[in-house]
Amino acid sequence: MSDTKDQNKIVQSISDKELKTFIDRCYETSHLTLRRIQEMAGEYGIQVSLMGAKSFRDTTYERHLNRIRRANDLSSQIKADAQGGGGSSLADAAATAIASDVFDMLVNRDTDAPMDYDVLSKIVKRLKDSNRGDVALEHRIQQDRFDAVKAAIKHAKEIKTISEDRSLSDEEKTNRIQLRLFGERPADFKRITEE
Repeated sequence: MSDTKDQNKIVQSISDKELKTFIDRCYETSHLTLRRIQEMAGEYGIQVSLMGAKSFRDTTYERHLNRIRRANDLSSQIKADAQGGGGSSLADAAATAIASDVFDMLVNRDTDAPMDYDVLSKIVKRLKDSNRGDVALEHRIQQDRFDAVKAAIKHAKEIKTISEDRSLSDEEKTNRIQLRLFGERPADFKRITEE
């Protein structure tokens, strides 16, 4: 869990498991002050100055808060898109998070630290491939819409006759027009919104 950039005394003095617990306790503490960080570190047998507590707060703990903020932002974005019909899914959010992480790694990296460009290039390739699939699907949807308009024009008289038939319910009209334009609906057809 500890980051090689973190050279503060708290990170260097406890295990990763203890650090996670320590960070969680900091997060749960209302009005976290440098003095309180000092006291909590003392519970682990670590004597840290106010500057040492500040170093912990401004590096390790700040990164933890940024991860929480980013997770909350992504969660809000997914909820807003879902409510607005944007169609974002968990996969979309994961792709966004991964792309953001890759960008952060490239921009904020320690120039002395080795970087596995092979892994990064594979991540970027997968993101691009995913995007190409999205573009292909969008193209297919646009083509299907165009084909539907052409079919509606071709069968306009029949559609008009069906839509003006007062003996049919709206559902019956819809079914007959759909049948005329697109043929029989597959027996296992389910709307995307149905479960």
